[in-house]
Amino acid sequence: MEMEPSPAPTMADLPADLLREIFRHLRCVADRDAAADVCRTWRGALAEPTPPPSPPRPLPWLLLPSAGDDFIHVYCFYCGIDRCSLHHRLSPAHGARCFGSHEGGWLFVAFEHNRLHAMINLRSREDSKSSLIPFPDLLRSYQDEDDYQRAQNMVILAAALSSSPGGTSCIGAGIVMRWDLIAGSCRLAFWRMGDRVAVEGTMAPDSTVILRDEIQDVIYQDGAFRFVTTRGFLVTCIPMFYADGGLQGTTESVQRIRHRERLREHVHARYLVESRAKLLMIVRFAARPRSPTSLFKVFEMVQDYTGVEKIEDTWTELESLDGRLFFVGRGCSRSYESSAYPELGLGLKEGVYFLDDYVYADEGMPFRDEGHRRYPCSDNGRWCDGHVHRCFSEQRASSAHSPTWLLP
Repeated sequence: MEMEPSPAPTMADLPADLLREIFRHLRCVADRDAAADVCRTWRGALAEPTPPPSPPRPLPWLLLPSAGDDFIHVYCFYCGIDRCSLHHRLSPAHGARCFGSHEGGWLFVAFEHNRLHAMINLRSREDSKSSLIPFPDLLRSYQDEDDYQRAQNMVILAAALSSSPGGTSCIGAGIVMRWDLIAGSCRLAFWRMGDRVAVEGTMAPDSTVILRDEIQDVIYQDGAFRFVTTRGFLVTCIPMFYADGGLQGTTESVQRIRHRERLREHVHARYLVESRAKLLMIVRFAARPRSPTSLFKVFEMVQDYTGVEKIEDTWTELESLDGRLFFVGRGCSRSYESSAYPELGLGLKEGVYFLDDYVYADEGMPFRDEGHRRYPCSDNGRWCDGHVHRCFSEQRASSAHSPTWLLP
């Protein structure tokens, strides 16, 4: 009697211990997500109670507008600096303006460019409410807590979160513009997750900070939001709440921090980043306005004793990067240790990795129609050893948004 041939084994028939050994070598979060989508068996092996050793903290992905037709807006994700190999081509927010990100695959977008602000989770495999969290489109004065009719439309340029999103305990802070005061209207805004209206920072007690394009970047550190200005001052804001848990506003203070040396180059941008439990300011320079990036300097805030019981905060330049990788972007700058990624070899070395964000200072850009918006996408690269290296694919200008880091 002729025996029927046994069915050919499938990928789902691989032993669980072999699957776990394979997964142990998947360093990229995107690859692990894709593996979990293959079948139920693979998903179960990834969810074993005793998982394989955790990979190092994933490096940012590079999000670029499409190199082709600007009206397609295909999003290209690159896994850190891993030879700039293409991992995904997705379009989760067709034509939206991107303005930052948060760990866990959260991308900050404005669906209609200057309104309908939200954050979307690009790693979510489910079409659920938890994968999209609205941000407020309206801004009210801290004095008008009971008069929402006086709230004004706003545009969010950059934002940072106090924690991973999940309930109203997470606070957002943004650098925003009001629609009715476009010129010179960069302001501070704060909101809880789920709030329809953001609260404007006071800033009234210190008029020296109310200047055109004064606020450059925002970070959340040690229980406070910190903003840096074009002169290197720090504005520290601590959220305050009503008895019912509603966001009342913030307490704010301004630190005038001096530089040890005179900076002669044109300052293109300033970024704040936390590294090794220290607050750093990374300054981006160009030879002249509107020219490509030519230099970076990294400063650490230290306290100098200038006299008896007198302390002065000072930005002091670091002599070296000391094996660190800095990815700089408005509201989403991060620091990593190069020693944690030995498998990436010599292609990943210490340096400052940067993206083209020159039009941040152009307040009118979010209000132009699609035919007149131009976000440059070519000034991207890595700065190290005193030189700029163009290690990313060059892109033509986009009508949607500037290049953005996505934090997986």
